[in-house]
Amino acid sequence: MKIIPASAIKAGFIQFGVTGNKDVKGIYTAGDENTIMFSKKEQGMAEELKAAVERKIYTERKQESSSPSLADELKKLLTLKNEGVLTEEEFQQQKQKLLS
Repeated sequence: MKIIPASAIKAGFIQFGVTGNKDVKGIYTAGDENTIMFSKKEQGMAEELKAAVERKIYTERKQESSSPSLADELKKLLTLKNEGVLTEEEFQQQKQKLLS
C-alpha cells in the first residue's frame, strides 16, 4: 500500500495492491480500481485509512499464523485414534466436523 500526499494543486492518492503485483505503479491513472484519490483537506483522513487497513492486515496475519492448520488438526485426531483415545467412530465424527 502506497500513499502519495496531496499538495495545494495536486490530489494525493492511496494505492492498494499485493506485494510484487505490477498493477501498483506509484502513479495514478484514470479508472484505476486500486487507487483512492483525496484532496489536501482529506490528507489526514487518508492517512487514518491507510493506518486502519495496515492494522487489519497485521491482525489477520497474526491470527492466521497462530491458528493450527487443518492438516495439523487431522494429524492430532489420527494420533489420538492410534493411541486408543478415540474409537474409529469418534475419529470419523471429529474428522467430518473438521472437514465441513
